[in-house]
Amino acid sequence: MRLPGIAPRTRLAGESGGAILEMAVAIPLYLLVIFGIFEYSIILFTYCNATYASRYAARYASMHSTSSLAPATVSQIQSMTTSMLFLSSVLTPTVSVSYLNPSTGASSTNTVGNIVQVNVSWTQTVKVPFGNTQSVSVATQGYQVISR
Repeated sequence: MRLPGIAPRTRLAGESGGAILEMAVAIPLYLLVIFGIFEYSIILFTYCNATYASRYAARYASMHSTSSLAPATVSQIQSMTTSMLFLSSVLTPTVSVSYLNPSTGASSTNTVGNIVQVNVSWTQTVKVPFGNTQSVSVATQGYQVISR
């Protein structure tokens, strides 16, 4: 549709495909950035989820020491932590639980006054188009003083 009073734009002699060429260069770079943001957002999400799970497991362990009515075992804490993780079935997290003496930092038992430490780690693959596939090691920890 032509508007009255506006002349149609005419192309110059050397202007036949400049926009297509610019788009052909810009779109792969744009997609690289967008998919890179998606991949690293997934890593950040799983890291935040694992941090929450390790803190929650440390709190659970601190409330269920050997002197409580229902003491927690290391395998219970590990299974609870893994059940809270939103990781894909391809990723296998490593969950370790350790008890530390606060004054010496040496390994200890699940007794009141000691510190429980829950570590969660895994390796996640980052796949970005037009780039190399990389593996990123992710780890987080949760600490809590055993109170009961």
